Amino acid sequence: MATPNSSKRPAALPRAAWDWLLSLLRRLFAPALDDDAFLRGLLQAAAGQIAEALQLEEQDVGIAFQRCRAGQANELARQLCLRVDCSLKRSSASAVAVTLSIFTLKEGKPVVTQISRDASWDELPQEVRAEFIRNNPPEMHYVICEASRDPQRT
Repeated sequence: MATPNSSKRPAALPRAAWDWLLSLLRRLFAPALDDDAFLRGLLQAAAGQIAEALQLEEQDVGIAFQRCRAGQANELARQLCLRVDCSLKRSSASAVAVTLSIFTLKEGKPVVTQISRDASWDELPQEVRAEFIRNNPPEMHYVICEASRDPQRT
């Protein structure tokens, strides 16, 4: 026997709500980008910005980024609670807006530094281009590196 509501369709969420939900899930479960020239350039720019903002040596910050990428965060990275996210948004058929969000601590207070730039389609890693072509998302998010304050996670 059919229930009184069995012929009704489930409520549909508006497209904007689905886009927001998918964006949130991508941010939470974003994969790491493979190392390549594009990524190394982003990390170099991030190291320069953080070194200037926190009055640290750029080389030390660069090493902290590299160690985080390798899953072996050093003491500086753990002290800073270092995390770098990358957002890629298609701005035209041949260009992508790239935004790095760098999360750190300065004197115990959270600091977010953002770096934005445009990149050509050809600069992007193959995996990113393939994802844009395959799924055509409005925006993609990647976690470039993340350190933990937990000394057991090195």
